[in-house]
Amino acid sequence: MDDERDLVASHRFLSLAEKFHNKDYRDGYVAAHTRGVLARQMRNFRGELPQADFAAKIGKQKTVVSRLENPAYSGWSLRTMLEIARKENVAVFVRFVDFPTFLKYSDDMSDAAMRPRSYDQREIDTLAYIDEHRYSSSSRTTINITAFKPETEWTLITPKQRPHKPVVIHTEAGEPAAAKMIASNDSIPSYETIMRDRNPVDSRTA
Repeated sequence: MDDERDLVASHRFLSLAEKFHNKDYRDGYVAAHTRGVLARQMRNFRGELPQADFAAKIGKQKTVVSRLENPAYSGWSLRTMLEIARKENVAVFVRFVDFPTFLKYSDDMSDAAMRPRSYDQREIDTLAYIDEHRYSSSSRTTINITAFKPETEWTLITPKQRPHKPVVIHTEAGEPAAAKMIASNDSIPSYETIMRDRNPVDSRTA
């Protein structure tokens, strides 16, 4: 599946590289893509709600919702985007970029990318713990956990007896079937490994 996706992306880039010689095409492509993404995300935000009900939820008129869900609509403003973000409890990320950066980030049209999750403090706490363990080398104990395959280089785990104090697993290069757990020096007898939003996939006793 990943190979097929890479092949499609490769063909897309080759096609765009030729067409992007024309500045009018480049400008039109950026505008159309941006409008399409915003329209698709607005439709995803509404879900199964009728337009009238969703309009009431976000404090807009039904006609406004209809326009925002139209990929041809070009009247988006930063103010409107920020208002929608506040209502949906998500963030807005806007900046000017070069074309290679635009192509890199606009390539992901997956459902996950088009349906941003509402704010979750646990995810922010996870990022904070990962950052702390990545850049701090003090007060650590390294414990081998065999036959564990993290989905990413850094994976959060939580102690069974101390769920309020998560730690981080770091997979070292060349060890695809094993991982090293970087934890504090506390004596914690049992851990459950957690993969993103999935259920626990492994349990070990240190």
